[in-house]
This record gives sequence, structure tokens and C-alpha cells, in this order.
Amino acid sequence: TFDYDDAVTLGIDGPADPELLLADAAAALEEAIAAAEELDADVSLADALAATFPADELDPSSVDHLFETELAGEYAESATRLSAWWAFEEGSEGDDLLVLGGYDGIALALAEGLTIELGRPVIAVERADDGVRLTDAEDTTVDADRVVVTLPLGVLQAGSVAFDPPLPAAHADAISRLGVGLLDKLWLRFDEPFWSEEAVVWSRVADPGTPFRWWVNLLPLTGEPVLLAVHGGDTARAWADRSDVEVLAAATETLQAFLDAGW
Repeated sequence: TFDYDDAVTLGIDGPADPELLLADAAAALEEAIAAAEELDADVSLADALAATFPADELDPSSVDHLFETELAGEYAESATRLSAWWAFEEGSEGDDLLVLGGYDGIALALAEGLTIELGRPVIAVERADDGVRLTDAEDTTVDADRVVVTLPLGVLQAGSVAFDPPLPAAHADAISRLGVGLLDKLWLRFDEPFWSEEAVVWSRVADPGTPFRWWVNLLPLTGEPVLLAVHGGDTARAWADRSDVEVLAAATETLQAFLDAGW
């Protein structure tokens, strides 16, 4: 089980209590969300906070840290794009679990006994009186009683698959308006641990846009000297095309800051 509460934060002036650091910003965001729920139209979390609290009432570094680590690192999107109405709606319940050995083990277990065809894209889904007909790129058809369509949002938005009859207007509208976030992860495996901090989650207060401010220490969870860095949203987009040399240099800079603080 992965425990997000096992966390430590490096502030501007040294180690800081993450709960105290974020307390005012988190409370303000909660109040802003409550106010946004009374609006006639949805707004972003950032806009909701700005409308409820003047900028000079909140510590900007705490707000930025909340947005960049707690939100972007968890929801893969920046507060300027996260919905004040729906951002914190959980899709499922239960503990956060760390899967050892690779996520492919889940897919392989679910696929056992099934016939799966790869590299055969479907280009049309047609409903008939006695079921559904699928047509692939080679114009080969498959008839079925029922079909479950789990296409990625980008494929649906590109119109790569034709539906007959067309999808309901509410579905089409949702597809056109929805977006996806970006969460990038950097895994660093070392010959042996060079850190002494045993907390699972590390974060660092830094200038806006600084990458890799949120880390997971996998040593106490797996026994392996692995550190995982995460960033999401606009910061992830800004760094998506950077070279491996630049990414490693940015990660090393953050790790050095942790080490200088005695971690």
C-alpha cells in the first residue's frame, strides 16, 4: 500500500512541515471550490481561487507548491485547466497500491483465455437490428451481439472511427470538450542508496515551472535504490521535448538540494 501521508518537504529555508506549508493554501482552495459550486458555469481551480482570494492574501510559494506538486503531480494537469466542479471527483475507491513487477502483469492476467488481435484497427462501428458490425482497415467485418468501445479520447476526437448511427449529441459534445493531462515520470536506479531520508514522498518548494519537484523514494517500499520523479501539466509539457542530458541535469539539481538539506 502506498501512503501519501509519509511525506517530507524541503522549503526555501530548509525542511518544512508539508501540512503547515500547505494549510492556508489548501484551506483557501477548499473555500474557493465551495464558492465555485454556486456559479452558473464551471471555472478552473486557478480562476476559482483568484476570484475568491486577492493574490496578496496568500503566500504565492505555498499556492504554487500546492498547484505544482499536490495537484499537477496527482491529477496530471495544471490548476488553470482543472475543473473547480469536477477535479476532485474520484472515479473509484480504495487504497493506492504500488504494483511490483510491472503493470503488464495485470493485462496478461485479464487476457488469459481471450482471443486478442493486435494491429487490426477498427474504422467503423455499425449498429444493426440483430447486433453490431465492426469493419477494420482491410474492409473485413466482424459481427457481434454487443460491442464495448474503449477508444482513447484522442482517437475519438480525431474521428478515426465512424459510428452508424452517430454518437448521441451529448456524447459528441463531451468528446469535443474534454481534454487529457500529461504526467511524466523519471526513474533513477542507483547502485546503492546515497540518501538517509526514509519518507516515501519528497517534495521541494521552488520557482514556478521548476521540473521534478515531487519524488517517490521506492527504497522502503521495494528494497531497491530507486527514486521516481514526477511532474505534470504545463511543466511536463514544457519539458516533454527536452534532451536526456537536460532532464538528468534538472533532476540532479533537485536531488542535490535534498542532499544539502541532510536527506
